[in-house]
Amino acid sequence: EQGRLALCRPIAGHVSAAVFTGKGTFVFTPATEIERDELQRAYGTRTLRRPFTSLVLLFSDTTLAELNALAQFSRRDAGAGARESIRDALSYLIVPASRFVRPRILKPLLDPVGGGLFYAHLTTAAGPLFFMIDPAQRENVQLLRRPVDDHVGLITLHRQEVVCQFRAGADSAGDRSATGDLRPSVEITHYDLDASFNPSLDVSLGATLDLHAIEGGQRWLPLLLFLSVRVDSLVWEDRRPAALWGFKDNPLIWVRCDPPLAAGETRRLRIRYHGRMLEREGDVFFNQAYSGWYPRLDGETPATFDLRFHCPRAYDVVAAGRNASRTARGDDVESRWVVDTPAQSVSFDIGLFRAIDLEPDSLPPIHVLLADPQHSGRIDRLAPRGSAASRSIEQRIAMEVAEEAAFFRRRFGPLPAVPLHAVETTDDVLVAYPQLVHLPLIFHRQTDPDLTPGFYRAHEMAHQWWGLAVDTRTYHDAWLSEGFADFSAAWFVQNGPQGGERYLGILGAWRRRILENRRYLFGKTTPAAPISLGDRTTSSLTEGDYDVLVYNKGAWVLHMLRSLLLDGSDPEERRFRSLMSDFYTAHAGGAVSTQEFRAAAEHAIGQDLGWFFDQWIDHAEIPTYAFSSRIERDPSGGYVVHGRVAQSNVPPGFRMEVPVRVEYDQGRFDRLRVHVEGPVTEFRLPASHEAPKRVVFNDLESVLCEVVETPWK
Repeated sequence: EQGRLALCRPIAGHVSAAVFTGKGTFVFTPATEIERDELQRAYGTRTLRRPFTSLVLLFSDTTLAELNALAQFSRRDAGAGARESIRDALSYLIVPASRFVRPRILKPLLDPVGGGLFYAHLTTAAGPLFFMIDPAQRENVQLLRRPVDDHVGLITLHRQEVVCQFRAGADSAGDRSATGDLRPSVEITHYDLDASFNPSLDVSLGATLDLHAIEGGQRWLPLLLFLSVRVDSLVWEDRRPAALWGFKDNPLIWVRCDPPLAAGETRRLRIRYHGRMLEREGDVFFNQAYSGWYPRLDGETPATFDLRFHCPRAYDVVAAGRNASRTARGDDVESRWVVDTPAQSVSFDIGLFRAIDLEPDSLPPIHVLLADPQHSGRIDRLAPRGSAASRSIEQRIAMEVAEEAAFFRRRFGPLPAVPLHAVETTDDVLVAYPQLVHLPLIFHRQTDPDLTPGFYRAHEMAHQWWGLAVDTRTYHDAWLSEGFADFSAAWFVQNGPQGGERYLGILGAWRRRILENRRYLFGKTTPAAPISLGDRTTSSLTEGDYDVLVYNKGAWVLHMLRSLLLDGSDPEERRFRSLMSDFYTAHAGGAVSTQEFRAAAEHAIGQDLGWFFDQWIDHAEIPTYAFSSRIERDPSGGYVVHGRVAQSNVPPGFRMEVPVRVEYDQGRFDRLRVHVEGPVTEFRLPASHEAPKRVVFNDLESVLCEVVETPWK
């Protein structure tokens, strides 16, 4: 509206920044309904309007040409206010001690190719706002804010969190057929990694990276590497040294490509580095670099891996992938592990293990490695059949792992014919990698039935199917991995002793957490987000929501679909089992979206499920049902159940098919579905010749809801 606009000095020959001080207004309306809901959730409005007093721009797009077309610029001092605004903006982009700069900001300024970066830092009375068009993201439009807890005492941490994010010029839902959240300009397609450990567990590593340029003109590559290692050498395949830039305590290494990578070109880079990734306290090993032990580009893209480990005979090494060889060489052992199918990440474990080897029927061998220094190197072979009563606790755990794998194979389908390694972990890092599962064995005593070592083991085992064999396309689809793994673990529990009661107990624990998560009913925080926002469900105002919504509520969605498919003529649930196994078989080795799963569910049920996925995936409301019933005699002498349901806390069009169970003497019962929609639903069940003893609304926990029984009036 009024003020002074100045261009900043060039970087690498390009004017990439401008600063405005004065008076202006920022107006923002998201392009999609879901993101307008998010803006409402964060700010209580569907169009944000904020006056600002300064504006700092960083850009590699057409902004400079647009500004030059609007005004004539002359050489003069922009003033102290402009310099202060720039310092404030840079405090959110640069970590002073290590000079760390987010690659998605700096790389487009160094390599101004592709769609171009636009980044705006606005100073408003309510605090800073950030608007960004990020060429590295498929959903490239972002509105960010400073978190509400961005202080430690009087120190500002200068963090940012996403409020809204969508694809420019189109409904973001239309972009969900794409694979991956990033639009990388360069990707690493293959790794050769070689790690040598000495008796003190210091490590020397070599990494060979196959770099493939998707866009041309790539001069700078930002590689992330674990902080506790030092780079010894960096060379190209033709032995030319590669120029690099880095700082102490900065995880980024900037590699200069000379000449720049051309579109479609593949170039090989070799890195040697050393350091310390493992710590040993007595007989306990702590791996500090489960996923940061090899160089990565900003944002993971799937790659194949060839891993070699050299370590003293006293230690065992197990890694992701197929164990291609194991050779003793003097006092050392060399092992090789191969990941043939592109994977997002790989890891390894090292320690003093005792192995329990199982060969279940129709499954590849399973090797369970337990931390047991006293019997390190011992291998017990165990038949996964017969009674577990006489087994040791370690053998019972190993048998349970085999039972989980066999159950998931029956329910979903086969995994690649490669032995699976399940390794006891000594910390809280519970991650599944290709053919490698971390087993939690010891937990503090928990009261909730899903917070037990057995449930966590089943969850991580299920990731071999959901998350690894079948990957997810974008962050919107994360529930197809985590929610499916949670449901699969509960399904396995249901298959065991007292399974039905334990399964319902797990559902009850999830429901309690999900309902308690709606703290906004009492005005204490913002509402919960929809499942489709993935990791964006967690913010400074909704901490912990990712676990509750994507894991627990995602599993509940699958349970509700199971209930919709439940039919009295199909007591073995063939329709639901076919849905899960057919979906897995169709997509094993690939990535899936929520839309693809919806199509599979619609095929299984024979009806459109857009309303279901809209309510439970793209929206966050959970119904409360006030239920009342009465029983009367009809003229023929039969008994008729009348019911009334008052629905609240959801939009008027919210609907569900809710099972009602009418119980009679000697355990007999009828189960019928009632269509509930709108503020009040009244229904009349068919007459029966027996007098009902009890009417149960929402039988079998079929709908995620809160039920309040009220007297008939």
